[in-house]
Formats: sequence, structure tokens, C-alpha cells
Amino acid sequence: SSGINAESQSVIDSIDPYVTLGYRNCVILCGVNDLKNEDVKNQHDIEIIYNALASKIAQIQSVNPCIHVFVCPAIPSKRADLNRKLIYFNSLIRRRLLPSNFGVSYVDGFDEFCDRDGLLDRSLSRDLNKHQKPDFLHLNWRGLAKLGQFIRNTVLLRINGGIDKRKRRSTRVDSRSFRDVTAGRETGPVVPAAASQGHVDGYQPHDSPH
Repeated sequence: SSGINAESQSVIDSIDPYVTLGYRNCVILCGVNDLKNEDVKNQHDIEIIYNALASKIAQIQSVNPCIHVFVCPAIPSKRADLNRKLIYFNSLIRRRLLPSNFGVSYVDGFDEFCDRDGLLDRSLSRDLNKHQKPDFLHLNWRGLAKLGQFIRNTVLLRINGGIDKRKRRSTRVDSRSFRDVTAGRETGPVVPAAASQGHVDGYQPHDSPH
């Protein structure tokens, strides 16, 4: 698909805003199909694609005023030429979209997909695609797990006001530690630990530019 050819539908254009009806949150994962098109050659072309994204988000919010949109930036690739486009596109989301639309949160942490050269880390990506050719774009199971963690942390932190409220498996039985139970030891009353006031490994969504 092409992001700038008016005669063909871009991936962004194909998003149906009405599928969000009945939901309070939605996640948009920005891909590279539009950006990798050979017709996209300069910053102006990239800005056209960004404007299409911003317009699509506005349509979603118009159809569903209660929705909050979480935007994942485009994941880096193994191609330096394509990454230059991705970096500029992602910067537009931070510099233009977030300050102008408070119903949007940015999913952070995507720098962890990069290796020391700024390319997609091979340990987090596939070696070959379904056609058995070198894969420059797609995550493997490790990368997908990391992506899911970034999205989950951002969404939960916003919903819970910045506090991690996920249930953790208890290590106590009848107010005694598992070790004491198995050893047959009795212990005194246990004072509950203070509730967690934050999520140390989470990524706070940002509603303002950096």
C-alpha cells in the first residue's frame, strides 16, 4: 500500500473507526507498510502519512467519545534507510499528536528493540519470513512478549492511576510462610505489607512532548 498515492488505499485508511464502539480503550500499533513504500522519499511524504494517522484517530474519537487511544510507535527495522523514516514518523507523534490530543497516550519502551547500531535486535526478531527470505521487520516470540509487556504496562498504569493492581500469587498459608508450613513451625501474626505505590518496571504513558 502507499501512504501518498491517492488512488490506492493506505493501511491507515483501511482502519474502521466503528470497530471501537463499546470499548473504552484501543491500541494502534504503527507499522511500516506505508512508510517503506518507495514513493515515500522525504519528510513531506512522511508528514502526509502522519496526518492520515492523526485524522484517523480524530475519527475514532468522534465515533466513540469515551475512547482513549494508546499509540505504539513504529518498531525499528534492520534497514538503516527505513529506520530514518521511522524515527521521523515517531517524532511527529511525540511532537505534534500528544500536545494536541489529550485522549492519546504514547506507549514507551520501544528503544529496547534496538541493538547498539540502532537496528532491530536480531535476538528479538525473525531471521526468515514465510517465503524463507531475510526478514527485516517482524518480531519473534521474544520480541512479541516484550511488545505485549510494554502495551500492558502502559494501559494498566493509566487505568489504575499509576498503581500496579495486578494480583500476585500469595506465598503464605494460613498467615504462615510456605517454608514454615512445610517445616511444621508456628509463627506469630503477620502484619500485611503496605500496598505498592507504583510499578517499578512499568512505562508511564506520556501526554506531553519530551
